[in-house]
Amino acid sequence: MTHWRFRKAAILTSLVLVVLCLMEFWLPNYVSRFSKRIAVDLGISDGRDRTRYAQGTHWESNDFLFSFVPVEGTETQRVAGVLRVDDPKQFVVVDQQADTIEGYQLGALLAANGYSIAVKNSGGIKQIIEVEGALFALVSLQHEECVFAGLVDLSAMRMADKFPCFPEVENELSFNGIGGGYTTKDGFLYVSIGTAANRGTDAHSQLAQDPKSPFGKTLRYKIVRTPTGVQLEDREMFSLGHRNPQGMMTFDDLILSVEHGPKGGDELNIIDQNRNYGWPYYSMGSEYNDEPIPGTAPVGEGMTDPVYAFVPSIGISDISHCPEILAKYYEGLDCVLISSLRAKSFYIVLGHLKDRKVLSIEKIEVQGRVREMFLQDELLFLVTDFGNVIRVDIETLAGSH
Repeated sequence: MTHWRFRKAAILTSLVLVVLCLMEFWLPNYVSRFSKRIAVDLGISDGRDRTRYAQGTHWESNDFLFSFVPVEGTETQRVAGVLRVDDPKQFVVVDQQADTIEGYQLGALLAANGYSIAVKNSGGIKQIIEVEGALFALVSLQHEECVFAGLVDLSAMRMADKFPCFPEVENELSFNGIGGGYTTKDGFLYVSIGTAANRGTDAHSQLAQDPKSPFGKTLRYKIVRTPTGVQLEDREMFSLGHRNPQGMMTFDDLILSVEHGPKGGDELNIIDQNRNYGWPYYSMGSEYNDEPIPGTAPVGEGMTDPVYAFVPSIGISDISHCPEILAKYYEGLDCVLISSLRAKSFYIVLGHLKDRKVLSIEKIEVQGRVREMFLQDELLFLVTDFGNVIRVDIETLAGSH
């Protein structure tokens, strides 16, 4: 009898393990079909709740204490972007494989046009773009044998822009390299589009130097207000020679962009009109087999250098303004934040950016691959690779000037 009880317990334990494994596989795939609103605590004051701090981790820098507090209920398979909504205490973390975003039926819209989301090669929704209350998505798409990318106007339920088919080169396409940084300035939307190259300087990389191709470019659209919403018109090439630019923002009158290099050479760039940023002819990184980048142009000839290059690569991912507590502390210097996947950190970058000068870079370790970051009510939030959201609380250390 005792022997049977042990066998029964072993069988039950095995069944539980099987069920847990199935849930781990099935549940994320089910949940990822939708986006959901996340409620967060924005009420931080001098009387802050110290018990919440104990639930997170901490990092002490030269002058500040950073406390990382997890925001519960935000796990996804892969983050496409973060959408701010009408409630300032909520936001939406959008999964790359979502077919419904805040009620917008992306899957139905694509099917009506004969398209489907190209989920292979790390495809899906690659960025959520907000423009004056309208919502757009950068999506990898497929129509019969054509694999391409395009901008979908979710607010008006229509295609806003369709890019050409990618070259049919086996094992050279990766939508991880499609870019997706964006910002607005002076009535225009700027969107950074990468080459979607898998690795190295292959056929997709060469598109960055083709003025007729949208890939490897910063694209500029005129924002036009209509009675029914917002339209993007008059697409033009603003800059070229980009590999995989994933973060972008307006800083005073500058457009700043962060871009993945190959093996080494992640870049912080100031984007100026008609400038060539070099890829694939010029990079401070190297091929993944450690060979130098094979260029047909002399190094640097006619190319625009980055303001700063990270060698070795940090897996650069996003760029943000500094929260007020940092910006005021470093008054007189330009202060921006840069996030990292590989280094599992974000960086405080100080300098005089109009003069293309970086004076200081301080690394703040997070222990998570930071995909995106954003400010909400002057609080900094980090989004890791699988949709975990972390609130960063910042305190000036006693004795700091």
